[in-house]
Amino acid sequence: MTRTLRAVLVNDTAAKGHHGCALVNRQLAELAREAGIGIAHTLPLTASWETIKGEAPDLIVVNGEGTLHHDTKGAHAIAALGAKAQAAGPPAFLINTICQDLPPSLGEGLKGYTCVFARDRYSQQSFAEHGMTAGYAPDLTLTYRAPDRERRGDTLFITDSSMGAETTALFRLSETLPGARFLPLRSRPPEGRGLLDREALRYRVRTTLARIHPDPVYRARYLEIVEDFDDFIGLLQTEAGFLLAGRFHAVCIALDLGLPFFAVPPNSWKVEALLEEVGLSHRLLPGAEAFAEKAAGLPPSQIAPFTKEERAAIARFKQMALSENRAMFQQIADAVRH
Repeated sequence: MTRTLRAVLVNDTAAKGHHGCALVNRQLAELAREAGIGIAHTLPLTASWETIKGEAPDLIVVNGEGTLHHDTKGAHAIAALGAKAQAAGPPAFLINTICQDLPPSLGEGLKGYTCVFARDRYSQQSFAEHGMTAGYAPDLTLTYRAPDRERRGDTLFITDSSMGAETTALFRLSETLPGARFLPLRSRPPEGRGLLDREALRYRVRTTLARIHPDPVYRARYLEIVEDFDDFIGLLQTEAGFLLAGRFHAVCIALDLGLPFFAVPPNSWKVEALLEEVGLSHRLLPGAEAFAEKAAGLPPSQIAPFTKEERAAIARFKQMALSENRAMFQQIADAVRH
């Protein structure tokens, strides 16, 4: 019987409390397991090299997500980890990642990864510009299949954004449109990490502060959340007639649920790239303000329902995403074993 490979997952973004990141981790662990890779431990991107090596893994899996862009601290950390893995082992694999507008100095560190896999075609081309051949597998959230539930309501849900000013605009829109509800993608951080876990402590402090905070946007970002992922999905499936998505993973979840949406741009090309690949570029708006005119006077389910052609395009893309991600993990397992 083939031994299960022991992997350490670095950049465990789900620890911060975010439904999209929680879904990434869920799908990552499931698809890795199918390929004979077990996620033995998860660590933040800030973990030291000594801590990572101390887990004695067969391989390191780095979840890039939206971190690898511009001259950011996170981008430098990902590049540095690749260089250390190349110098001292074990092999490291950068997956599920954007790659946008990096300084040339980071390219050499990224070449230390045994393989890299971009989650969009723009990023795949960006790796090529740094002299790297990247694989391609769409974001792991797009491999999710939700349980079947019947829709009973017709609520317009409006999410938050990764950018503060856009979150404010989205919140204000939710306050003015009839039948709208503001729904942040924030969640309760995972349990079982101890009372002194930094993210859990931060969540408790911010949630307590939100109850007395004078800023209604701040209050909503912490008090309007749905803490549990399955409850979050269930709410959208049963009550949502339409979604205005301010985050990349809100778009991904809408695609998973077959929930009609418009999106507003975040802080990188990730939404633009995804919608172009699916064939839904026309569902990207310039900002929250552009939505009000499209929604005026319409019940949420009638704002912009999916056409038959759009539904077919989404189904094809999701099937491709599952196939490409399964192939990615199998390629990783084969590289480590051979």
